[in-house]
Amino acid sequence: MAQLLNMLFLAVNGALAVPATIYGTEIAAGFLPRRKAVPASIDRRPSVAVLVPAHNEEANIRSTLDTVLPQMRDGDRVVVVADNCEDRTAELARAAGAEVVVRYDPQRRGKGYALDAGVAFIAKRPPDCLLIIDADCTLSPGSVDILLRQVAATNKPAQAIYLMGAPAGAPLETQVAAFAYVIKNHARPLGLCRLGMPNQLMGTGMAFPWKALEKVDLANGHLTEDLKLGLDLAQEGYEPYLCEDARVTSEFPSTEQGLKSQRSRWESGHLSMLYRAIGGFFKPGVLRQRGALVLSLDMMVPPLTLLLMLIMLMLIVTGLFAVFSGHVGALILALINVAVVGFASLAGWFRYGRDILPARAFGHIATYALGKIPLYVNKLILRRDSSAWVRTDRNRTKPSTQLHP
Repeated sequence: MAQLLNMLFLAVNGALAVPATIYGTEIAAGFLPRRKAVPASIDRRPSVAVLVPAHNEEANIRSTLDTVLPQMRDGDRVVVVADNCEDRTAELARAAGAEVVVRYDPQRRGKGYALDAGVAFIAKRPPDCLLIIDADCTLSPGSVDILLRQVAATNKPAQAIYLMGAPAGAPLETQVAAFAYVIKNHARPLGLCRLGMPNQLMGTGMAFPWKALEKVDLANGHLTEDLKLGLDLAQEGYEPYLCEDARVTSEFPSTEQGLKSQRSRWESGHLSMLYRAIGGFFKPGVLRQRGALVLSLDMMVPPLTLLLMLIMLMLIVTGLFAVFSGHVGALILALINVAVVGFASLAGWFRYGRDILPARAFGHIATYALGKIPLYVNKLILRRDSSAWVRTDRNRTKPSTQLHP
């Protein structure tokens, strides 16, 4: 019996070593020198259509467009898809100077459906490139040209660094979430970039060669449609690459309900794609394309708090087993996993997270992780899911819904 348990614990810790090694490698690679940048000049700046999917975003759409429209040139377009809106999103977008597509289909809700409607509209007069920006984001000055230069030079999708900040006075839980987010969207992608490897799409700040979009189906209600889109494109030879000099920013929700809703949606979608990455790893479409292989491996890293919980749980279990059985092989492997993830996380915090999460808040990480157990039980064990596109609540007070007169 002890031998059988030893083999089981070795297998489980060996399986956890895969995401732990990928995670540690990505963080460490972020400290490498920057690779040669894309040339600053190209023969012709590609034309672009900026697509902004929006669902009840009257509070944010104008400020987002104010960061996009000044970066447009002659022949460029900005198209807002007001998807299943019950507020003045469409009206405010038109007033700002954007073209507007109004879409209402309660049975087919999701950002993917909004993107599909926008692409179909733009396809009547297609540009060289398509740039997708969420309706609650700020696009840093010059980012459009920087992204387009990279797309033109590589003929591959380009992803801006997407960062989310914690609002002033945010609780420790939000600061922990912000740190986990900067590891996911900055530290790990930067490591892949420094290795010359492709990156996941992040849902906003994504620029594509127009021809690449002809290879994929955008119309879906998947919770993390950006990860799915990136993998689908990679299998067609259009793997996305990080654009280090382009920035897109937004803020975490200010309300507890908004934060929980956003966190649940992100991590449920991430876990769904993790299942897909594992299940489809040996399919020809993945193995034939280096980009798809890299993205699939990257998807095998679960959310940071879940990874920490799993490796700590296995350390405790295998430690107890070693004490009573004398088998230490699985314990050594568990200790290596903890060391790799722990040192990588500390390195990531030192470089990217000291201004986000103060050292005194480290003790709150355990409480934050424990609060996610119901989410992980629902997703990993009960396999409950939802595909509805629910607008993230960023209001500081109880929101009110304004209807068209």
